[in-house]
Amino acid sequence: MIKFKKVHQSDLETIMHWRSSEYISRYLVTEIEKDMSKQRKWFAEKVKDNHPPKHWMICMNTLPIGFISMDQYIEKESTSWGYYIGEKKFWHMGGLISAYFYNYIFFKRDIHLQKIKGHYFAENLKIKKLHDYYGCVEVATLSNHVEKNGVMHDIIHIEMHKDVWLKKQEKFKNYIANFEE
Repeated sequence: MIKFKKVHQSDLETIMHWRSSEYISRYLVTEIEKDMSKQRKWFAEKVKDNHPPKHWMICMNTLPIGFISMDQYIEKESTSWGYYIGEKKFWHMGGLISAYFYNYIFFKRDIHLQKIKGHYFAENLKIKKLHDYYGCVEVATLSNHVEKNGVMHDIIHIEMHKDVWLKKQEKFKNYIANFEE
C-alpha cells in the first residue's frame, strides 16, 4: 500500500543519496552536493516548519521508495510539484504517483485549488507520455534552459487543471492514499 509520510530529519541521508544519484539527478534542474550539513539546513529552512507539510517520503507500506514535494503554493489558485522514485526496484510504481497526488491535492488538501504546475526535461519521453496520459497540458518550452555536464536542455512546463482532473475522476477515483499531515 502506498503512503506519503512527512519528511523527518532521519530521512535526510536517504533523500541525499537518491537526489545525488545519476539516475535521479540527470532529470532534475538543480544539483546538490553530498553534504549532510546542507541537507540539515534545507530541512530546517524549507521542510521542518511547514504545516500542513509540503514534503513527503513516498512509502510502499513502511519502506521509503521516493520523494514528493510541493512548491510555490498559492491558496485557492495553484501550486507546483515534483517527485521521483529513488529505489530502482520500485520504478514501476512511479506512474501511479500522479493520480494519488491529484486526488489528494484537489479533493482533500485544497478543494479550491485550480491548477498544479510541473516541468520535465524535453528528452524525458517517458515522463511526457505519463503527463499526457493524465491530461496535463504543455504551457511553455524553455529552450536551452538547464545545463547538465556541458549540455543544454529544454524544459517543458505543464499544468493539470482541476476541471480536466474532474473529467478523469471516474477512472482514478480509487487512487486514494494517506498523506501524513
